[in-house]
Amino acid sequence: WFLFLRLCIVSFIAPVGWLTYRNSLHPNILAYVYILSISFFIMYTQIKSPIEQLGGIAMALTIFYFVSAFLVLWHWINTIIIAFIVVLVNFVVLIPYFGFAVFMKNNGIWNIIIPFCVTGVVAYRFVFIKNEILLRQNLLEKNEEIHQQKEELQSQNQQIEEQSIALRTAYYQITDSVRYATRIQRALLPKKESLNILGKENFVLYRAKDVISGDFYWASQTEKGIFVAVADCTGHGVAGGLMSMLGHSLLTQLILHDRFTEPAEILNQTNHRLLQLLQQKQTHIGKIADGMDIILIRLDSAQQITYAAAKRKIWHFSKGNFLEHKGDNFPIGDSFLEEKCFSQYQFSFQQDDLIYLFTDGYADQFGEKEKKFMLKHFRNLLTQIHTESLQTQEKILWESMKDWQGSQEQTDDWLILGIKF
Repeated sequence: WFLFLRLCIVSFIAPVGWLTYRNSLHPNILAYVYILSISFFIMYTQIKSPIEQLGGIAMALTIFYFVSAFLVLWHWINTIIIAFIVVLVNFVVLIPYFGFAVFMKNNGIWNIIIPFCVTGVVAYRFVFIKNEILLRQNLLEKNEEIHQQKEELQSQNQQIEEQSIALRTAYYQITDSVRYATRIQRALLPKKESLNILGKENFVLYRAKDVISGDFYWASQTEKGIFVAVADCTGHGVAGGLMSMLGHSLLTQLILHDRFTEPAEILNQTNHRLLQLLQQKQTHIGKIADGMDIILIRLDSAQQITYAAAKRKIWHFSKGNFLEHKGDNFPIGDSFLEEKCFSQYQFSFQQDDLIYLFTDGYADQFGEKEKKFMLKHFRNLLTQIHTESLQTQEKILWESMKDWQGSQEQTDDWLILGIKF
């Protein structure tokens, strides 16, 4: 009877397989017929077999499902449907026949678990093969794109080579121009020996972010006193360099040629003339924020410092005490602001006092931890070292910033001017 039943199943599956091979039937029909026919035969065998043989039949069922997963089952949806049918038949036929305890004790649990395990195998296989097919399709498309790009690149090689030569030439021309502009800027700055008029000692820590700096310092002596300025112009690099030379020229014109003597009036005139030169006051549409932050001091013979400041300040150490002298909180230029008038301030200094004029680049430098050096840290550092000689202070400031900066790029121009009276 079992042999006859097997022959019936084979005679039923064989023509379905042949028709599937001839593309007369959908492959899903073969999968359903094949799996369900043999599944029902195995279930029938379980019913007709002794209890002690059920474990072996469950093992045969496990092997059958996993082999089927790789031979005829391709889509996970069909596998789920078949799994539900098989498990449902188990619950309707086998469990009532054997009883739940006997069925489970004799590996019947595999009859329920294995169909769903096979579902997972088929789903994984389906996704894997689908992804592989998509990958191959993408690979073919990419190969086609690469082939087209290769042809385009080959046709453009000559143009690229010519452009490369042109760019190289332009680079050398621009580099030479920038270096020459740097020499001009450096020539405008006060010479080291000319700064000897500033107290007993002085130092200048001056480093551009790019080749040309947007910061500059200016110093000169007139019959009224010694004038010193430290300024931070809009931007850095070439743009900042142009602004710095413009600011330097304005200070020279106002102090040395036009004979202005009061720092506040000099800053007011600088602001007025800079706006005129940049044509920032013609229309609201044409307004831009070009300008500079600057502090201008006049050292008087009576140990007095008269100063005016645009967003800059003076740090003053007198007998170990720290003093901060502030100015106005608006810049030179910047036509977005309303009319402004700079105020003038004055304070006394004593022998061995120190003052520091600086731009914001040093304190704004980022370090390895993506944090700025900050003014508080800068002030604490000066407090610790202000009793040292100014040459030693310059070295410590330089080394401290390089240690802080680490591998970070310089983010702005640095300028610190220290004077000891």
